[in-house]
Amino acid sequence: MNKTKTSRAAHLLPQPLLLPLGCHAFRRLPLAQQLALLWDEGALLAERWEGGYTVELYHVPGGFYCELYYDAPTDALRGSRCFTSSE
Repeated sequence: MNKTKTSRAAHLLPQPLLLPLGCHAFRRLPLAQQLALLWDEGALLAERWEGGYTVELYHVPGGFYCELYYDAPTDALRGSRCFTSSE
């Protein structure tokens, strides 16, 4: 009986992302989900400063890269960029 209750409620639980995830599919995710994926599954490769931004470079399972741009003085996320090669 418990097995039936569990299986009926299973659709209410958040579904895990299936990795690897391609760059285009990653871009379609909500920002919060993109960040969770980067921080949980991505590998931080480098951090650099560009203009007034701190830029973090991540390698993501699926064979692509993502950069996060933070405002240096406030540390607020200002943007992201996803790519598959060393463009």
